[in-house]
Amino acid sequence: MGAMKSSKPPSADGNGAVDPDSTPELWALMTEFFFSTLRPRIVAVARELDLNPPHAALLLKLEEPHSMGQLAELMRCDNSQITTLVNRLEQKGFVERKVAPHDRRVKMIELTTKGRAARKSVMEAKRQPQNALERLTAKERTQLATAMRKLVNGETGSG
Repeated sequence: MGAMKSSKPPSADGNGAVDPDSTPELWALMTEFFFSTLRPRIVAVARELDLNPPHAALLLKLEEPHSMGQLAELMRCDNSQITTLVNRLEQKGFVERKVAPHDRRVKMIELTTKGRAARKSVMEAKRQPQNALERLTAKERTQLATAMRKLVNGETGSG
């Protein structure tokens, strides 16, 4: 899939405000950029670890131990999918199940030493800067970072 070409920029007023009619185009451009640059790196790291991308995504969620239910919420999927992912990660030695201190019925999923190393590899792939960002000025990168923080953190914009 090649880069999307646009006949008009997403900004209609020249001051950075997005024309509401171009919001779908902006979203399409954002997803195209991320899927064409980040996904191949995550897939490559997952393959090196003999995993699939969903396993790599789950490793990223395990900065600290979580219950299966918490992982399902974090991954936005149902418990049966988490069970399948955790089973595979456990078989490969990346995670282990431990009894929760607050409730012996609850199993907490925790990274092993091997899992922490794998998580670090996935994080490095995720955080590796894109050469494409060098085409932006420092000011544009700052503006983009501010806007992306708002999106990721669920903040609302002003103006």
